[in-house]
Amino acid sequence: MISVKNVTKSFRKMSLTTQTIPVISDVSFTIDDGDVFGLIGESGSGKSTIANLILRLIKPTSGDITFNEKSIFIKDKEWQKELSESIQMVFQHPDMSLNPVMTVEDNLLEILKIQKKYNSYEDSIDKIIQNFDMLKLSKSLLSRYPHEISGGEAQRIIIARALLADVKLLVLDEPTSMLDASIQQEIMNLLFDLKEVRHLSLLLITHDIEIAKYCTNKLGVIKEGKIVEVGKTDNIFNQPSHSYTKELVSNFNALSIPNRY
Repeated sequence: MISVKNVTKSFRKMSLTTQTIPVISDVSFTIDDGDVFGLIGESGSGKSTIANLILRLIKPTSGDITFNEKSIFIKDKEWQKELSESIQMVFQHPDMSLNPVMTVEDNLLEILKIQKKYNSYEDSIDKIIQNFDMLKLSKSLLSRYPHEISGGEAQRIIIARALLADVKLLVLDEPTSMLDASIQQEIMNLLFDLKEVRHLSLLLITHDIEIAKYCTNKLGVIKEGKIVEVGKTDNIFNQPSHSYTKELVSNFNALSIPNRY
């Protein structure tokens, strides 16, 4: 589905100079249909830069990213519209992902209007409630404002919003890091259920090694902007080859955490 091919992204060191600093260097990996691909590394390693590239918020300095074997950077209006629906983002901070002066209902209806999928109020609400049911959300939340709902409810609403599109790949940037531990596994289990029902692929960006072990079938380990190891999750945990990966798993009892796969 997604192929990241030798991608480098550099930024100018200062606004008045041409000197650049590479944030990620020669990054390559693939996400196949149905994968839960984990990208794990410390803060500042380049994880979010890769997410921003896949979302087309920035362009690579070199290399390419393809979706179903077609470059995502091709300037074609219909292609870009298809990508906007096919690849959706779930952000780290659920409380900052909704317009605070609009009700939950208006936040979601606005997306349908932007996507030109708003046929009538009744049809649109029906579609929203279908997504709420899948995410075990009460429709009573629709009349509330973002400050009136919990963090776990907000994150599930953000997921419901992403599913209003014809989404194929969900990019999850630390989707549970701001939630209580008791809610984290619940959210991830819901995402797995949705993955099966909606035939989704997931890109999970995390620094949490337990979540990476539990949730993913493939894993890319990134350090200082470079992918140092990529492969099946079980193989990486059981037989890490790179010194950084060995360090990550050295104090972690992988057997204590089951793998959904």
